[in-house]
Amino acid sequence: MEIIDEINYYDERMLRLQFEASEYFSHNLTKGEVREDFLKDYIRKKIGKDIKIFKGQIIKETEESSQIDMIFCSDDAIINKYGQHCLIESKYCDKVFEVKSKLNREDLNKLAKVSKKLKIMNSNIKIGLFTYRLGIKATNLFKSFGYIYDCDLETYLYKEDYKDIDYILCIDEEYEFLIKWEGNKYILYRDKPIIKYLWNIIKN
Repeated sequence: MEIIDEINYYDERMLRLQFEASEYFSHNLTKGEVREDFLKDYIRKKIGKDIKIFKGQIIKETEESSQIDMIFCSDDAIINKYGQHCLIESKYCDKVFEVKSKLNREDLNKLAKVSKKLKIMNSNIKIGLFTYRLGIKATNLFKSFGYIYDCDLETYLYKEDYKDIDYILCIDEEYEFLIKWEGNKYILYRDKPIIKYLWNIIKN
């Protein structure tokens, strides 16, 4: 195993262990905030402390998004911060991530609506979702992104496009994957450790 793979396996394991440790909180909001904060800090240490990550809303003229878990901003971004709440103009936003403990169909539908609105505000924003667990069947999820399982080939084949979501990354130990929009179609990645793709997505 290459050294970089060992490092990525370590990173992935750390995120899973923190997820499991946060399960001891009975309050769901606390669980979510602890996980998001840990992930943000981990990304800052991995990519560089100067990276700008905020939780808040994206705005343009009279339009505003719903609350976004992680907003990555350009270096010249003006951050309108009021207490813990941030309002950031869409022109300063590079990419956004929603963070979910367990991805289900409702989360996917909400993300599709958020993505559509954000792409209208700024077509260059990359929109994704990071999840620790997969709460729906993988086959059903992949169908949503245009993949159909071929029993003869024993693999997923791409059939058609989905909406405005750029990527979904799942570190579920039993089924980790990345679905990523690559120019004109979605590409499915299954090679482990899947977390290695997260660092490149954030940096680029």
